[in-house]
Amino acid sequence: MRPASQRIRSLPLPARLLGLTGGHVSTRPGDGGEFRDIDRFRPGDRLRRIDWKATARLAQRPGELYVRRTTATSDAAVQLVLDARDDVPGAVAGWAAPYPRPGATSLDLAREAAVSLAGAYAAASDRVGFDDLSDASRALPPRAGSRHLHRVLRAVELTTAHGSATERARAPRLAQGAVVFVMSTFLDDQAMRLALTWRAAGHRVVVVDVLPPRTVDELPARERLALRVVDLERGLRLDRLRAAGAELLQWASPERDAVLRRLATPRRRG
Repeated sequence: MRPASQRIRSLPLPARLLGLTGGHVSTRPGDGGEFRDIDRFRPGDRLRRIDWKATARLAQRPGELYVRRTTATSDAAVQLVLDARDDVPGAVAGWAAPYPRPGATSLDLAREAAVSLAGAYAAASDRVGFDDLSDASRALPPRAGSRHLHRVLRAVELTTAHGSATERARAPRLAQGAVVFVMSTFLDDQAMRLALTWRAAGHRVVVVDVLPPRTVDELPARERLALRVVDLERGLRLDRLRAAGAELLQWASPERDAVLRRLATPRRRG
């Protein structure tokens, strides 16, 4: 069953847009975007771009022409990386239970985040890719179009928890300039290490914390103490990611939309 898609109104973009077409305005000169500047006519400029008023005002010698330049429009490359190595419920007492308890689990939230982001970026004509940290064979490179979106949504729908999977020998390769969303509980180091690798390579990394709101009912005092240790270790991982320049989004937080708006605030990019 496909997870319900949440409406995403604000989309974080890569630090630099590299695509030649799309719905986002870049800072490169080109067609289709906003006004950029007035400049001298050069070989390759289109005649219809000649600004006669600017030419009359600025030309210093006969035959000198000025053109009105606009910015290019670009698309973004987006990689959704889902960590399906574990699936934990909100009730901490059920983390070790053989059968899940009622309520949304971490994998439910991760799948919901993935389909929501995939649909929103595809609607903006961006290229969307998918990767499952527990199964490298399921990777899909970023592409655009409704047919590819269907493949991504189907891959997310079929994602199941694999338990303790073999650690990836190397970080999956991403499209140049991609923004990568890493959806994980961050209960161990693997997702953190991969996110740090991508960040060091210059990618914009958004770590999506999919741990559901927790309850500690029925949890003995000894296990509550163990939970504090787990929380401290997880907090250190998230702090390390933030220190490296990764950005944090808690999917189950009531502040999710506000955080997305902040992350989508235009940054310097070309």
